[in-house]
Amino acid sequence: MTATETKIEKRTISSQVFDILSEKIVSGEWPKGYRLPGELEIANELGVSRASVRAALQKMQAYGMVETKAGDGTVVAHISMRNFLGQLYEMSALPNDYIQQNQMKLILEQIAKEIIILNGGLSKEEGGQLREMAQNIRRLLKEGNIAEYQKVDNSFHRQLIVSSKNEILIMIYDAIASVLNQVAEENTRRMEIVYGSKYADVVGDIHDGFIDALENGDKEAVMNQFYSSLENTKRIQEAIGNLNTEHK
Repeated sequence: MTATETKIEKRTISSQVFDILSEKIVSGEWPKGYRLPGELEIANELGVSRASVRAALQKMQAYGMVETKAGDGTVVAHISMRNFLGQLYEMSALPNDYIQQNQMKLILEQIAKEIIILNGGLSKEEGGQLREMAQNIRRLLKEGNIAEYQKVDNSFHRQLIVSSKNEILIMIYDAIASVLNQVAEENTRRMEIVYGSKYADVVGDIHDGFIDALENGDKEAVMNQFYSSLENTKRIQEAIGNLNTEHK
């Protein structure tokens, strides 16, 4: 099997070679254990230098996408979803867009909530854990302890995912935890600006509403919360934009 049918221009840097080769792994064209063509073969087919190919392969190996085996050359390695998504974020392959990232976070949590309801709702223990965290969230915000609040809030939202008992969903969530936590931090900053002194109660009420809906198995409330959160993200974005315009 050839490396690719796509030629790239001579001015193309090694990162573009990396993109082309990585796509073959992600698409499944090169499955786990597949032996990659040699550096020279890839270089000739892409029309680039062997050094560029070598640099791309070294980057792929650093990210755990391929490995070198004695006697087998370079082969496709086993890539865990957790490591792969985390690497995408570190490589800035995920869009650095607040709205898109927040929508992704909300969608993952919405899936978890619907699974929780499908499974009969929160257990007494799960509900108790979330209630305690929600109380601490409200208290910490009123005290102005944002750093500690952020930790508890991240734990609260992860617990929602864990309560779905869906291992794949948990794996995906954990794989991009760094970007999700950054989204949460940005949410905090924006909501503080927009809601001011009401912020603690607004956030506290939102968290309490999540728990109420899940304990009661209220599908309609869960769906309404989802769309309300999406709309709120947009409203806050617009409000921040207006404030920035006023201060110019």
